[in-house]
Amino acid sequence: MKIIKSFTTKNNHQIDIIEPSMELLDEVLSFVNVIAKEDTFLSFHPGKEITREEEEAWLKNNLERIQNGSQLLYWAIYDGKIVGSVDVKKNMLGRYEVWVRGGTVNAHLNPVEYAQKLEDAGAGELFLNSIDRDGTMMGYDLALIRSVTRAVRIPVVAIGGAGSVDDLVAAVHEGGASAAGAGAMFVFHGKHRAVLITYPDRDLLNQKLHSCS
Repeated sequence: MKIIKSFTTKNNHQIDIIEPSMELLDEVLSFVNVIAKEDTFLSFHPGKEITREEEEAWLKNNLERIQNGSQLLYWAIYDGKIVGSVDVKKNMLGRYEVWVRGGTVNAHLNPVEYAQKLEDAGAGELFLNSIDRDGTMMGYDLALIRSVTRAVRIPVVAIGGAGSVDDLVAAVHEGGASAAGAGAMFVFHGKHRAVLITYPDRDLLNQKLHSCS
């Protein structure tokens, strides 16, 4: 079972976002069939159980559609907007390609076309991640960010590679992103990557953003 993200609620309940897989089929099927017998708001046929063959065919079909980009695997709503996620890697020829299922499967899709597809499907915001730059603190892939921001009308949040306040500013002013996210930059400090959880000074960040506008 691949856990994509784990959260702990304020009352100490753990919530895991997992990737669907065949190994969970029997467990999920048992749960679905229990729910199917109950009077719920879910769109089940009352009292009708699903066979293992039906569930296996459904899961296989959906995993294939996720991989070829015709169906979303995960989605989130933030501030009333559906957020589409675009994870990108360069191939051996230096071309950008979309990867899905937690960055483990190459969908062989062009990120610009995929971003436009998500916008057409109703996404109100895009989360654009450079897998190659993620955690490196070497700066964002500005060429990737520009290619996507120029092709869509919805906001794009860029992540993957931030190592300084200047990188954050570059993603917005040079890349055209509406916002920039960072992770390692807030945790590691200096050439030896000592652990120091910190955040950039808000006044400094605002000063740099406005000085480039």
